[in-house]
Amino acid sequence: MAIVAFLLGVITIFTPHANGITAIIGVILASISLSNEQKKEMQNVAITGLVLCIIGFFIPFAMFLLVLSGSKDPDREAEKKSAIYEVIPIYASTDREEILVVNFNKMGKETIQRWCEQNKVKCEIKEEYSDEISEGSFVRQEPEANTKMVEGGEITVVYSLGKVPTEYKEALKKAEFYTSKMHLSKKRIFTRLTAKDDGNFSESAAQYAADRLEVDWNANALAKAKFYQNTMNMSREAIYQQLISRHGENFTKAEAQYAIDHLED
Repeated sequence: MAIVAFLLGVITIFTPHANGITAIIGVILASISLSNEQKKEMQNVAITGLVLCIIGFFIPFAMFLLVLSGSKDPDREAEKKSAIYEVIPIYASTDREEILVVNFNKMGKETIQRWCEQNKVKCEIKEEYSDEISEGSFVRQEPEANTKMVEGGEITVVYSLGKVPTEYKEALKKAEFYTSKMHLSKKRIFTRLTAKDDGNFSESAAQYAADRLEVDWNANALAKAKFYQNTMNMSREAIYQQLISRHGENFTKAEAQYAIDHLED
C-alpha cells in the first residue's frame, strides 16, 4: 500500500493531466499505510508518497493562477502604473491686481502714503544723509517709476537729511581704520567708536559709520582667528569662543564659524 501511495504521488507530480482525485487517493493510502506499516523502510516510502501527493494536489491551482496573472493586458497594466505617478498640475490663482508705480519725486510724504493705501501696497519712507541733495528733497524710490508690481508689494521712498555732519564723516574714517588695520567686527567697531576713552563719538555717528563700511566681515574674523592661532597657540574651540564673546571680538556666530572652517586655507 505504501508503494501504491508513492506511485500515485509520482503520477500527480510528473503527469500534467493527473487530477486532484488521484492525489487524494494517494494521501488516503499513504495515511493508512503509516498507521498499519511496522517496517521503517515502508513507512519512509509512505511518507514520501504522502508529500508527493500533497504537492501534486496543489500544482494545478498554482498553474491556474500563473496563467491568470499572465493573461493581463500589458498595455493596460502600464497605463495603470503610469496613472499612479501622473503629476496633476496645480495652478495657483491670484486676485491681486497689477499696479503701475508712479513717480513720487513731486509728491509729498502724505500723498505718497495715501497712494500706497489706495493701491494696497506697503510704503516705507526713509531718510539718509546726502552731500549732493538738499535736506528734505527726494532722493530715490524702489521700485522705480513705471515699474509694474502687484498688490501687497512694498515701496521704499528715500528723502535727504542734508549734508553729512562732520562728526559722522570723522566716525566713518575712524571705523575704516579699525577694520583695515585691526580687523575688528562691526559690533566691536561700534563699541570702540562710542567709548569715551577711544573714539568718543555719539551713537548715531557710530551707527552711521558702521552701517556704511564696505567690509568682508568673514575675512576680518578669519584674520583675527589666524592671529590667535599663530601668536597664542589657541585651540579651535578657544578661538571660536574668543571670536563670538561680547568681551572678546564680538563677531557673529556665522562669521566665527567661517573663520574656524578656513583656518588652514
